[in-house]
Amino acid sequence: MMKKQTLKNNWLSLLSLAVALSALFYNTWRNEQTELNRNYRASGFEIVREIAKLQLLVDQTFYAPESNNNVIEGWTRINFIQSLSAIMPSSVKQRADDLKLVWSEQWQQLNEKESANKLITEANRALEQEVLIALKQLD
Repeated sequence: MMKKQTLKNNWLSLLSLAVALSALFYNTWRNEQTELNRNYRASGFEIVREIAKLQLLVDQTFYAPESNNNVIEGWTRINFIQSLSAIMPSSVKQRADDLKLVWSEQWQQLNEKESANKLITEANRALEQEVLIALKQLD
């Protein structure tokens, strides 16, 4: 009987404690989600920027070989994209890995074969699309 009376006397305090704990847990989760989304956005926009720079390099190397672009710059961009993709969703990371694989197989033929340009461009666009999908899915 004493327990019921104690519970009855303190129900408002217990309810307040439950609401406070729930709010604390939700707020912590929301802050973590917001930070993750912020990281995705920053990385995603940077990847899209690097994709555009890489595409310019690829096209200049094939269509204007006299411009004397250095494919080392391409490797630098590929590695930077891959680093940024590490904190993105796994689908973006996979597309970045695909791009690096295509680049590693095609970069030496970029001056000579249009097919090398097309394969790199397709991998580049696939990565761009995956990044845009990931950004659109953020809440």
